[in-house]
Order: sequence, then structure tokens, then C-alpha cells
Amino acid sequence: MTFTVKKMLGTIRAGTVVLFVVFAVFAQVAADAGLQTEPVWVDDKTQKLNLSRQTEILEDKTGELEIGEVCSGSADSEWTRPLGETINLGYTESALWTRTILENRSNKSLKFVVEIGYPFLDHVHVFATKGQGRSEWVMGDKHPFRQRPIDEPGFAWPLEIASGEVVSVLTRIKTSSSMQIPITLYNPGVFFDEKQRAMLFQGLYYGSMVIMVLYNFFLFLSVRESDYLYYALYVLSQCLFFVSMNGLSFKYFWPDATNWNDGVIVVALSAMLFSGNLSAIKFMNLTKESGKTYTVFLGLVIVSVVLMLMSPFVPYKPGVITAMMLAILSFSFGIPAVLVRWYGGFPPGRFFAFGWLSLACGAIVLVMNKTGFVPRNFLTENAAQIGSVGQVMLLSFALADRLNMDKKEKIEAQIMALEEERNARIANEKAIVNERLAREAKEECYYIRKKAAESLEVEVAERTSQLNETLVKVNESSQQMISSLRYARMIQMAILPDLEKIRTWLPGLVVWWAPREIVGGDFYYADRIRDGFIVAVADCTGRGVAGAFMTIIAGSELKRIVKGEECHDPGEILTRLNRRVRKALKQDLRRTGIDDGLNIGICVVGTGSRTLWYSGAKIDLIYTLDREVHTLKGDRKSVGYASVGDSGYSVQSMGLDKRISVYLCTDGITDQLGERSGQRFGTRRLKDLIAEHARLPIPVQCEIIKASSEVHRGTRDQMDDMTLLAFDVAVV
Repeated sequence: MTFTVKKMLGTIRAGTVVLFVVFAVFAQVAADAGLQTEPVWVDDKTQKLNLSRQTEILEDKTGELEIGEVCSGSADSEWTRPLGETINLGYTESALWTRTILENRSNKSLKFVVEIGYPFLDHVHVFATKGQGRSEWVMGDKHPFRQRPIDEPGFAWPLEIASGEVVSVLTRIKTSSSMQIPITLYNPGVFFDEKQRAMLFQGLYYGSMVIMVLYNFFLFLSVRESDYLYYALYVLSQCLFFVSMNGLSFKYFWPDATNWNDGVIVVALSAMLFSGNLSAIKFMNLTKESGKTYTVFLGLVIVSVVLMLMSPFVPYKPGVITAMMLAILSFSFGIPAVLVRWYGGFPPGRFFAFGWLSLACGAIVLVMNKTGFVPRNFLTENAAQIGSVGQVMLLSFALADRLNMDKKEKIEAQIMALEEERNARIANEKAIVNERLAREAKEECYYIRKKAAESLEVEVAERTSQLNETLVKVNESSQQMISSLRYARMIQMAILPDLEKIRTWLPGLVVWWAPREIVGGDFYYADRIRDGFIVAVADCTGRGVAGAFMTIIAGSELKRIVKGEECHDPGEILTRLNRRVRKALKQDLRRTGIDDGLNIGICVVGTGSRTLWYSGAKIDLIYTLDREVHTLKGDRKSVGYASVGDSGYSVQSMGLDKRISVYLCTDGITDQLGERSGQRFGTRRLKDLIAEHARLPIPVQCEIIKASSEVHRGTRDQMDDMTLLAFDVAVV
């Protein structure tokens, strides 16, 4: 019994000693490493391990903590775990400490490579503590590349762990770039195999990009189209951007130029935006006449150049943030602009838009990878480059499509030129024949004149007298016709409302009535009604005398409906006018060859009810409210034509709570072609003029519109009758 008790006491003492020794060993290891966390187990089967979730971080806001203070355990309570798959604090002025404990659970010594796979960290100080020993490495893109223990673009260092050994890995990181720390543990064979595959991909990528640069540059030298030069510059700057982002430029091109290594990112990104936006301007044929789209693109180009020139003098953080914001703005504006251009009838725009979308998608995946929203793998790590390859291919297709389109236009122009040349040759041959016939006739005439000189003089005198009489009659007829037309103009103007009388009850009314000939097919109408007033503008079929007859028919019927029948509903007025015109021209019987009518807009303003009603037949009402331009659309059918039938017309209404300005015009203003551009004056330009000068009085606005129309027309003939009616409505 005594022996048993002694034996038990001895066993307890031995167990206590063993536990004490084990505790002391672990306490010493923890004290040396300054850690209170569970170690990460590794063995000979460990090939690749993401350490970010097993790594603790300590933010040093002052940047003054030393390794001794960190290892002493005084700051243990401030260590935290990262929330995502990778450590990402974004842009911060603080220094960041990380610590990871690794324990070898195998029965042999193991070798590993630890890598921080983000090559843009300024200062990376690594401490590997084993028992009482410690290894250190100083790296970062603010230090020469030769200081790195492993010749790789990322920050990698070797780590050997003996069997059963616990190693503490601490890093101190300070950077002006984004604080992204993806920490990965590799088996050396896996590490170098993965890097070899990555370098193979990079070689294929940059090789294909350089080929595209040379190919487009030689195309530029061959065809002298600046599109290819801008595109070559864009691809070259994209190569510079990605080779700097991957850290390859620091490794191979400027391993000692630490200051330039930061600035090259901003320079490359600015160059991409400069050449990309310039390429977009040229590709889409944007000019000053393109309006705001051209102005925005040109502004982006100018800002990109300024940022590129200032990048050597601007700190990295504000420079790269400005460049990224400019890139986001370019994508946000450029892609919709190209899609609109494509929708407007520019087929190459589809490749251009999808090319930029490809790069944008790749950049988004890369950002999500760096922020931990998607896992790190080959596709997500190289998403931006894969997207850029897709963009380069699609932009090449876009340029080829554009070249084919230009080639097709040139071929069509050549065909037209050949056709014109053929017509000119035929005309020249006819002229030669006519010249020969004229010469023969002249010779015959000379012969006849020689044979009968005396009688010819008498005959010439008689014929001259007859010719003079004929000329006198023609002149008299011409004068009579002009006098008749002028009288017809007086009659037409007499039928039109008296503007001075109208202005007594509608001050500020302005009418610009400009027939193409002495008389025209446009007319306007204005009159007072029980609760307000009614105004109308009409464009009848034909010009000159034919149009004037139509204005008499339509104007008299309109006045009869409004005054005689007291119909003040604009939709009902149009319905009745349609019926009357068709009946007057016998178009309702479908037995006549006439098919005439008119476009008309009728506006009724109820001053008592503070309401405006509008009905239009292919004429819209434009109005301004708080200096913003709005439109009340008319129906897309005319009045009086045989094809219109007896269908009615819609009526739109709006309350008059504020002062508005109303504009009615015929299509003679908007359809007028310009002397230089050959393009229509257009409704958009008319609305822009109204919006720009909405603050001015109505008479001044109309003079500006008239002057702009005349400048646009230049020396080109007026194409159609023009009428513009405008007035203010102020309802209290």
C-alpha cells in the first residue's frame, strides 16, 4: 500500500514536470513571437495555401511601432482578423503589421515560399522568427529590385520549417498605393510552376499586343489614316499599363528607378485615356457640329494630357485616384455615346462599344478580385488583360468594318463619278454633232444669203419687226403676270389676319411669314373667342399660285368653322376642316385626280379657365416653361387628302399655372438645307435656339431664329415657304 501511494505520487510529480516543461516551451515560443493565436498546420502534402484568413493584422496609425514592441505582446489586444478572402484596407496613411504562425506537423524539414502577390507596396519588411533566431528581408517598390530574395515581380521569400517547429512570420507594410496584401504559402515546385505558366501567359499576351501595335502602325504608314496611329498608341499605352501593374517593368526595365515605377502607372493610364478618347473622336467622325458629344470627348482628351504631363510632379495617390475617376467617366460617357451612334446608323459602332464593354467587364472582375468579392484564380487575376485582348480584337474588327464602309463609300463615289463622266462624254459627243450641224447650217445660210442678198435684207427686216413685236408682247405678258402675282399677294395678305389689330388683345405676338415666291402656300390665323383666343399655322400643298389657292380655300373654311359655327375645340375644328377641304376639292368622291391638303396646328388658349388646348396635323407645338423646351405632338396625318378619310384628331391640354412661350412653325424652316453642310436646319437646332434665348423677349428670339436660318441657308435658294408664329401666355 505504501509502495502504491509512493508510486502514484511519483507519477503525479513526473506528469506535473512534463506539463510544466511543455507549457514553458509553448510560453517561450509565444513570448518570442508575441502571439496568442492558433498556428497554421503544414506538412509535406501542403502545396498552396491562402494565409489571408489565418493572418492577423495590426494597424499602426502613427507608423512608429518597432518589431520589439510588436513581439513583446503589449499590443496583442489590438490584433484583428481580416473579413474577406484577402487583406484590403484601401488607401491609408497607416502602417500595417501582419502575423502568421506556421507549425510543421510532418516528421521532416519542409521548404516553402511565401508571397505577397501585390507588386505595388512601397515598403515590405519581413521577420521570420524561429525560437531565438530571426530572419529578415526588406523589399518594396521603393527599394531596388535586387534586394528581393526571390527574383519575382511579387514580394516572395523562402521559408524553411524543421519537423515540429513553429515559425512566426511578421510583416510591416507601409505604402502610398492601395493596401492590398494577398498572402499565399507555396510549395517551391508549385510556386515556380505557377509563375512559369503565368509568364507564358504574359509572353503570349504582350507578344500579341506588340504585333497589333506594329500591324496598325504599318497600316498607318501605308494608308495614312490617323485612326490606326491613335489605335496603335492606345494598345502601346495599354501594354505599358499592364506591364507596370504586373511588376514586370520594375523587374526587367527599370529595377533601380523606384520613383519612376510609381509614376508610370499614372502616365500609362493617362496615355490610354488620351489615345482612347482621341481614337473615339476620329472613329465616330465627331466634329464641332456634333455638339456636346464632341465637346465632352475633347475635354476628356485635354484632361488626360494635363494629367499625363503633371504625373511626375503629383504624388502617386492623388494621381492614380484622379486617373481612375477619369477612366470611370470615360467609360460612363463613351460607351453610351458609341451605342447611340450605332443606333443612329453607324454599323462599326457595335464592335467599338462591345470592345470597351469587354475591357470594362475585365476591370470590374479584377477590382472584385482585389477586394475579395470573387476568389483569386488565373481568370480573376488576369481578367483585365483578358478583357483587353477581347477589346483589341473587337476594336480591330471595328476599324476593319469602318475601313470597309469607307471603301464602299469610295467605290460608290467612283461609280457616280464614272457615271457623270459617261454622261459628260455623251453630252460632249452631242455637242460635237450639234456643232457640226450648226456649221453646216451656217454654211448653207451663207450660201443662201450670197444667192439672194437683196431679198434677204427685206426678209430680215420683216422678221426683225415681227420679232420685236413678239418681244413687246412677251414683255407685256410678263409684266401683266408679275402684276397679277403682286395683286394676288396683296389679296393673300388681305385675307391674313391684321397683326396690329391682333396685338391689341395679344401683345407680343410675332409672325415671320416668308413665301418662297411672290405668293405661297403657308398661312396663319388668329382670333378672339369667348374665353380666350385661338391661333393657327398651316402649310398647304404646293407653292406659288397653287399653294396660294389652297390657302384661300383652307383659310376661308377655317374662319367659317371658328366664327360662323363657333366651334372652338381644336380637334373638332380639324375634323370639320378635313371634311370641308375634301368636299371642296371633290376628293371625297374619289373620282378626281387631285390629292391636295394641308398640315396645320391649332392652339386654343382659355384665359378664364387657365388651360391651353392643342390639336395638330403633322405640326407640333413647341413651348418653353421655366426656360425649358417642351413639345405637344400633333397627329401624324394631314388634313384634306383623299387618303386621310373621316377619322378624328386628338386634343392635348395643359394647365397654365406659369408664364409660357408658344411657338408654331411650318416645315419650310426646319427642312431648309445649309450652304456648307448640306444638312437640314432641323427641329433640334430650332429647339436649341429657343432654349438658349428663352430669357429674351419673343420679338428678339424670332429675329435670332430668322438670322440663324439665313446664315445656315447662305447663298442656297429658299426651298419652301417659311412661317413662324410665337407669343407669350401669361395667366394670373
